[in-house]
Amino acid sequence: RNITCVGGHGVSIGSVRTGVVTNVTVEDVRFYRSDNGCRIKMYPNNLGRVSQIVFQHIWMEEVQHPIVINAEYCPPNQKPFPCPESNMAVNVSDVLFVRVSGTSASAETGSFTCSKASPCRRLTLRHVNIAPASGGTGHFSCKRAHGSADDVQPASCLEA
Repeated sequence: RNITCVGGHGVSIGSVRTGVVTNVTVEDVRFYRSDNGCRIKMYPNNLGRVSQIVFQHIWMEEVQHPIVINAEYCPPNQKPFPCPESNMAVNVSDVLFVRVSGTSASAETGSFTCSKASPCRRLTLRHVNIAPASGGTGHFSCKRAHGSADDVQPASCLEA
């Protein structure tokens, strides 16, 4: 609560492999030119749960990846690499982004990459407004991500 991040990786929950991460609130944070803003990342092919996560009252300036949920996180140093597909995945649900605004360093203002084995459920975007710092229109990318959006720019791609 009440922090400022300049450069660096932003605020990440994870890398989750197993176990439970629940009831986490990140609020009143300012990001300046960081790689990520609000990020949740999980390794594939594992079992666990990430739920009841809140990112609220967030300001970003030229953040490369402002909003990220990645259930297929698989860096090159992961063994085996690339990560094989599996019928196991960390379950992601009940994640809220509220009053998140500012600028991104790229056109992609948010990315939700969820698992085939366990799609993300009950993601909520509320009062989110992130624009590319260079101008133009940004976009969200979604893969197996379900939830709702209210007062979001650019338009959300979450499935109902």
